[in-house]
Formats: sequence, C-alpha cells, structure tokens
Amino acid sequence: MNDKDLLLTFGPSAAEVLQAAHPESLIWREIVNGTHGDWCARPTDASGCEPKFRHHDLDGLKALLEAPDG
Repeated sequence: MNDKDLLLTFGPSAAEVLQAAHPESLIWREIVNGTHGDWCARPTDASGCEPKFRHHDLDGLKALLEAPDG
C-alpha cells in the first residue's frame, strides 16, 4: 500500500480534524450510561470546568466553535 492509499484508508477522523483546527479547545465525546452523548468543547486552560459548548453532532459543535461570538 502506498502513502496515498494509507492516508485515504487511515486518515484522521472528523473529530481529529476539528481538534487540529481548534488547538485552543479540548474536544471530546461525552459518555452517558455507557453510550455516546454530546460532543463537548472547553478552553484548554479551563481544566475541570463544564463544557463551554455542547452539541449532539460534530458539525453542530464545529458551528458553535466557529461562530463569531464563540
């Protein structure tokens, strides 16, 4: 397998791409009762606090992060 095929097969996930685009935020998926919950984000310098942003899908979280007042 060549490098291009490896990248297409094993490239970064959408969550990894979003995290790379927003290094000032920590992005994670909430786990509720053993199942996936909302996508969450908070500033990297705000350890232990509640998420600043929360959305049920990654595209929604991206929109919140990229909003002018975000």
